Amino acid sequence: LASLAVQQASAHGYIESPKSRAYMCRTNVNNDCGGVTYEPQSVEYTTNGRSNYQDKACDGDFTKCGPADGNIASGGMSRFGEMDIQTATRWEKTDIKPGLNTFTWHYKAAHPIRYQEFYITKKDWNPNEALTRDSFELEPLLHVDMDNQMTGERTSHEVNIPADHTGYHVVLSTWKVGDTEATFYQVVDVNIDGDEVAPSP
Repeated sequence: LASLAVQQASAHGYIESPKSRAYMCRTNVNNDCGGVTYEPQSVEYTTNGRSNYQDKACDGDFTKCGPADGNIASGGMSRFGEMDIQTATRWEKTDIKPGLNTFTWHYKAAHPIRYQEFYITKKDWNPNEALTRDSFELEPLLHVDMDNQMTGERTSHEVNIPADHTGYHVVLSTWKVGDTEATFYQVVDVNIDGDEVAPSP
């Protein structure tokens, strides 16, 4: 019981729709995922001795600091290192359409949210190479200021997937905590069907 209490105290959040790479491990869609199978909500980057992009304290966004290139999907956490394995066929993908798609974070513990951002891999990214900042368009698809509102159970955002991106891509969402330096990382493996564009509301 004490062990369970510690695990729950460190629980935070994951993207449940479309299912993130980590959440697909929890639901046994992805296999051989290591520790993230039990803690998809705990992919959290802090600067406590972890490999850091440009060796900066992480008070900026994904483009300026955070986990080192090659360790983005794991949030720089060595115990979640399986998340950083990247090939065209390693991870199950969710079919989506270009246009507006709803991305939903599911929270397992309350934190104030400073902001959330969503990024997508470039049109010519190589799915058989480790995820780096150069893999991604560094202009976010969406930046949402949350004004340090406390998390409820879920938040949802409409993310506009560009029509010129088709096939396998990775969407990265970062959630900046309002009262610490921590940032939560989730990657979502998607297959973008470019034959039809999702309607605008």
